[in-house]
Amino acid sequence: MVSAIKEFLIKTLITKYRNRVINQGLNNEFTNEKYKWELVSSLKGKNVKSILKAISNADNSMNLLTWRTKDSIREELKNQPDKIINCFERLLQDKPFEERFKEFKEYGKSVFGANNAQKILNERTAALFLACFDPETYAIYKPDLYKLTIKYLGIQSVNNLSYPHYLDILKEIANHINKDKELIEKLRSETSGLVWSDL
Repeated sequence: MVSAIKEFLIKTLITKYRNRVINQGLNNEFTNEKYKWELVSSLKGKNVKSILKAISNADNSMNLLTWRTKDSIREELKNQPDKIINCFERLLQDKPFEERFKEFKEYGKSVFGANNAQKILNERTAALFLACFDPETYAIYKPDLYKLTIKYLGIQSVNNLSYPHYLDILKEIANHINKDKELIEKLRSETSGLVWSDL
């Protein structure tokens, strides 16, 4: 029964999304989403330094990182580029996300200082970096969106890192969206020439 309700809620959510995208595209009165596709497409395959430069200089209207995080990344790219690159490279290791993220934050203390690292090196920052590096595997993450999604679906939040859980939820939703050929065709036409990612 619970899985049937969850599936119904996912399908309802997709229907609302579908109607907006089919009728108004990715940039509509409710959302302006195309810039995310453009950003990850422009950075896919770039090196760590190029990605960090781009995300720290992204327009504030994109609302992808806080101004403090962007300023801090820019500052450290000037002052100690090797250390900040080394910090973000830890997210690219072939290990579970939890282990990579822990090393990223631990090493980040030597880059930003313990207090600043706590505020700057969060799941949102890690997710944006990973999505720009490999958009087919990772997605841009906003904690508020995750909270809204699990509340809507009636899913229990996880006690530790929520980004892996968020990706699992997105994959489940993407599986439903992929069955809608018209919606996929519209999304592909809206993102023509850009990296395609189900997430």
